Amino acid sequence: SRSGSYFYDGCAMRMPALDASLVLALHGAAARLSPGAPLWLYGLLEEGVLAHGSRTLSSVSSSANGEGGGRPLFVNVRTVATVGSAVLFAATRAHRAPAQARCSSWSSLVELELPPSHIPSNGLFDLGKGDSAKGDVGKGKDPSLPVGKGTNPSFPSLSLPWTVLPGLFAGGELDMMTRFMLERLPSPPQVF
Repeated sequence: SRSGSYFYDGCAMRMPALDASLVLALHGAAARLSPGAPLWLYGLLEEGVLAHGSRTLSSVSSSANGEGGGRPLFVNVRTVATVGSAVLFAATRAHRAPAQARCSSWSSLVELELPPSHIPSNGLFDLGKGDSAKGDVGKGKDPSLPVGKGTNPSFPSLSLPWTVLPGLFAGGELDMMTRFMLERLPSPPQVF
């Protein structure tokens, strides 16, 4: 890094698995690289480094969505080394090609669908133990019920607005492990 500046003289980056994540990461790197600075991108053949690493690195541009239309962010894209299944690319940060580094440039609002099993019959979230048949939703009256049960399965699912970035939070869907976690959280306090 140059003294007194926020620009760096080089960057080594592990290739993200998704094209959209790679474009976002390349913009982030480009925003802090000095013009003419090298970028090294590496990954494995099994992860598709040849299929999308070189192509994305060559095509990422300064346009609003990061692809096509604007000036290229990186030039002189080349394969530097291949060892076993590992591949290393190099590129040079282009001059006069602004990067879209602000998260707000990349975020999108989606509707996150919570399954009916998370919505109690009393209309409040029930993320703990309860027995809806006895009217004890969220109160943990029946410890024999598994966590996440005791909700009203006939209640429609709930949509919540959710802000996502490329490659984060399962593309705007409720992923398996987050669902698992939600099903095991205690019930939130009821506010009257």
